[in-house]
Amino acid sequence: LGVKPTSPGYSTYDIEPKLGGLNWMQGAVPTPSGNIKVYCTSNEIKITGATGTGTLKFKSKSKTACKEGSIEKKGVDEYAMTIEKDKTYTIKYSNKN
Repeated sequence: LGVKPTSPGYSTYDIEPKLGGLNWMQGAVPTPSGNIKVYCTSNEIKITGATGTGTLKFKSKSKTACKEGSIEKKGVDEYAMTIEKDKTYTIKYSNKN
C-alpha cells in the first residue's frame, strides 16, 4: 500500500501506492488512532486518513483531479497532496503509458 510513518504514532506519514503489475489493491494500515485506508487502481486512488497528517505522493501521465483536496505538481508526472485526519479523498489520475 505504500504507507509509512515519518514521525512517532503516525502523527505524520507518507503514502506512495505502487500497483506493481496489479489491477487494483486495497487495505488498511493500523495506527494507534485508527486505520489509514487505501484503495488504488490504475486511474483512481481513494484514501481515508484516521490520524495525523499524511502526504500522498504519486505519478500520473495525465491531468489529475480531486474534489476534496488540492494536488500539487512536484515534477514531470509527479504529484503530492496533503491527507488530513478523518477525511476521505478520491483522486483521479493515470499511471498508464
